[in-house]
Amino acid sequence: MHYGVIILLSGFLWGYLASETWPNVVAVPEMDTRLAGTSLNMRLKSITIKKYKGKRLAYMKGKPMEAWAIVCLDDGVKTGERKIGINSPFFFRGMSFHLKNFGPKSSMHKGKFVSMTVKKDPGLFLYFSGTIMILTGLGMYVYKRFQEKL
Repeated sequence: MHYGVIILLSGFLWGYLASETWPNVVAVPEMDTRLAGTSLNMRLKSITIKKYKGKRLAYMKGKPMEAWAIVCLDDGVKTGERKIGINSPFFFRGMSFHLKNFGPKSSMHKGKFVSMTVKKDPGLFLYFSGTIMILTGLGMYVYKRFQEKL
């Protein structure tokens, strides 16, 4: 269990020192956006925005409640389409994509876009490995204590 804590903390440290973050990457339809410093091109294929239709919150009527987008990705080696939403990131080639903003939010603005935060964290594997080691050690400790009481 103690080794798990060391591995977990080393994963945090490695991620802190070596991670890369692109805080505001905008993808629009019919135009490729290149992620700076990489060979990754992305384009917005479609966006679906669900608006509030309930009656309990009158001030929310017609405002966006949920958004999902399909983003096309191409890095020259691998291509793919991924679905992204608020609190539903996706992973592609070691990078995580998190939806930050979307449009249009009202009928006044017609332009479709998604704004994403892209992160590349090399310490993620160590972090999850340390977490699994801690949970395994904790399970073994609880099992041992339970066996002693019988």
